[in-house]
Amino acid sequence: MIPFTTSGTAAHEKINGIILAGGRSRRMGTDKGLLELRGKKMIELIIRTLEPVVSDILIISGNPAYLNLGYPVYSDIVSGCGPAGGIYTGLHQSAAEKNLVLSCDTPNISSEFLRYLASQSSDWEITVPVSRLHIECLCGLYTKRIAPELYTCIRQGEHKMTSVIQRFRVNYLDLSSQKQFNADQLFRNINTPEDLEKENKTHSS
Repeated sequence: MIPFTTSGTAAHEKINGIILAGGRSRRMGTDKGLLELRGKKMIELIIRTLEPVVSDILIISGNPAYLNLGYPVYSDIVSGCGPAGGIYTGLHQSAAEKNLVLSCDTPNISSEFLRYLASQSSDWEITVPVSRLHIECLCGLYTKRIAPELYTCIRQGEHKMTSVIQRFRVNYLDLSSQKQFNADQLFRNINTPEDLEKENKTHSS
């Protein structure tokens, strides 16, 4: 891993990566991060994308199978509240002020895009992409300082991330003018066995 440097951020600024791998995966029927895609476990593709960009990686999951990937694994501090709980756990455990948060089921995110995302974060508390008017909360840069207020949200029963982030200073990064990024491809989720089969066929043809 190399120190993060790009325009808009301080040279050698430390940024950590937080991978959310604790979802229940009802539609898939199994832990999505451990499924094979393009000859790798899906979480290995996410790790490979993050490694050139971040200083360290944290995996948020209650599944001990992730322990053999070489990075620390943390269970949710507050369980049963979805991605909000995972993000809070990651921020609480992270030693970095800035943290790139990624879901384990978005294997098409690129290192180039993550560098761009981080370069636009400046002094915002949260920076998230907006694609076709959809806020991509599970591919964003979150600052550690929001953790106490995020915990308050969780305790108050507010778990929907599009609502939670409205409590903070957010940079909604409109990708409509960024033609170098194919947003439809970047944020395509693998949610079902059919999605996985289709994605594997696409990359084998």
